[in-house]
Amino acid sequence: MRYYTDSGISQIKAYVGAPVTNTCPSVVWLDLTSDCNLYCVTCRGRPTARGRTMDGDLFRKVVDQTCHGVLLYALHGLGESLLLMDFSERLEYVSRRKLPRAKLDLYTNGMLLSAQTAQLLLDHGVNVTVSFDGACAETFERIRQGAEFGRVCRNLEKSSNLPDANSGPSSPGVHIAIQRDNWEELSEIVKLTHSLGAGRISFDIVAGPDTTLCPPFDGSAADAIAEAINLAEHLGMFVDGYPTRFGDMVWLDDTYAPANRFAISTLCDAPYFSAFICWNGDVMPCCVGPVVLGNVNERDFAEIWGGEAYENIRKDANDPERMPDICRQCPLANRFLGHSSAMGSHRG
Repeated sequence: MRYYTDSGISQIKAYVGAPVTNTCPSVVWLDLTSDCNLYCVTCRGRPTARGRTMDGDLFRKVVDQTCHGVLLYALHGLGESLLLMDFSERLEYVSRRKLPRAKLDLYTNGMLLSAQTAQLLLDHGVNVTVSFDGACAETFERIRQGAEFGRVCRNLEKSSNLPDANSGPSSPGVHIAIQRDNWEELSEIVKLTHSLGAGRISFDIVAGPDTTLCPPFDGSAADAIAEAINLAEHLGMFVDGYPTRFGDMVWLDDTYAPANRFAISTLCDAPYFSAFICWNGDVMPCCVGPVVLGNVNERDFAEIWGGEAYENIRKDANDPERMPDICRQCPLANRFLGHSSAMGSHRG
């Protein structure tokens, strides 16, 4: 037996790099808007009210108070950031204020990713990832309700084939949320997105709601995930995220191996290097967002980051008796066991 230390958290840290200060997080998710033009089954399930957009002054305040230390601004949260009429102005502002080595990421559903928008993102060095959850229109549109499969395919292809598009870790990419309706299509999704020009790919396992979970674990889904990861690498795609634990199996080199062969690390240090800032100013410790720690409309971010609530979640996140329920089920920390245990569901 030996230690198993790979995790979704370690993947994020490897991408971001060593921190430059302990006075603010290295990673900040900016929930520019919680509005969306889709109603995916894993997220909201039905059309929802609009108007939940981060105020421009609040956005600039957050950037100004964190730009001395942040190494990754994720320009997305619970909605579709490209809906914003002033998205280009916000992008210009954060591009100008951030540290030279800091990265900018954007996850999008792809519906609004026109060639002009893709060029704007490319010009500002944004790593763009399109959520892509089906190999055919039927599956894709059943999961990503309100989307048009053909339109997303065309937009991905256009953005991937811009003259100055990067390759490898910085190339336009796709993200697959593995779930009940698409796990048998994973390799076909890889082939399709590769043919459309995507050079980068990531995978994670949907952990809720229950109606979207993969069937009870019998090894078939793990085999399908491993096949898709290996195929992506064989095709030359850069795999920048993959499930490290699935049920009673952990990822080892190029396959899933029995977890009982390892002492598996389930430690979470996300509250030490990350923050998720909601459209209304609420601050949470990570993209899973188990608890509100303060609001930047009421206090400067530095006060929240160094405050009692943040210190408490740093302790509680790894305390079996005190951690929030959602922390007990987090795939990023190797805690989500799916249907192979009594544990429940999760989050993107």
